[in-house]
Amino acid sequence: MFSFNVSSSIDLSSISADTVSTILDDLSLGATRLADMLVHPFVALDYENRQLSVLPHFVLLSNSEDNILRTCSMIRPRFYNATSAEKENEMREGLCSLTSPFKLNGPIKLPRGDLPDIDLLVEDIGTGTVAICELKWGRKPYLASEFVSRNAELVKGWDQLRMIQEFVQGNPQFLRDRGFLSRSLGDYTRVNYLLVARDHLMWIPPSWGRAIVAFNPFKAMLQKADLSAGLGQLLSYEWLPVEGKDFKVVVESMTLNGVTLRDEVFSRI
Repeated sequence: MFSFNVSSSIDLSSISADTVSTILDDLSLGATRLADMLVHPFVALDYENRQLSVLPHFVLLSNSEDNILRTCSMIRPRFYNATSAEKENEMREGLCSLTSPFKLNGPIKLPRGDLPDIDLLVEDIGTGTVAICELKWGRKPYLASEFVSRNAELVKGWDQLRMIQEFVQGNPQFLRDRGFLSRSLGDYTRVNYLLVARDHLMWIPPSWGRAIVAFNPFKAMLQKADLSAGLGQLLSYEWLPVEGKDFKVVVESMTLNGVTLRDEVFSRI
């Protein structure tokens, strides 16, 4: 463990004193922070937070990008929301850059201000198949409360997908007239509406042509030759991991001073 004085660290840095103080405050373990030194590696040794300690092992083992997002989501939500929107753009750009036999478009603005954009539109002219997608890239949950908020983001995406579906089904010529589709939506053999989730997934039962899928299986599907067959396989959910086949769960015990804790540990097979 190393300890240092905050004033000394500010003097050694070429960054402004205010910026260094803010960075150290964000990375310091305290009452308003997560109790985990992988996220907040600096621990105060005095009440004024002027003397800090750090264990290099925690810093070296941590995921810095994920920790920055996690910290922003807790204490700087405005910056986190802006970063999340940018990550969804990055998600779409990565899909559109694939070598795919299908026509990919997005984002597509809908005419009413209360409607969300169509994040991604996929068309397979050969099989008469269309996938209309809402993309959500949520940071991996850390605490139970974060599972609740990440699930809420997906529920919001599901509702946005419903709004998109209602609009395009009520206006089947809209996407064709603007050059995004080759024909009217009603002339396609198959149309699916997908909520594509990355890093966090919750189960939402498919309904009315809408379904939730994970990013990686969806990405793999876009590189196949038949979109209709690919969607059929994707929506069979055979890509979901199965206990005993893809992973195992072992209950492990740890005892200290006569107190035993038991926890489920998941591992690959």
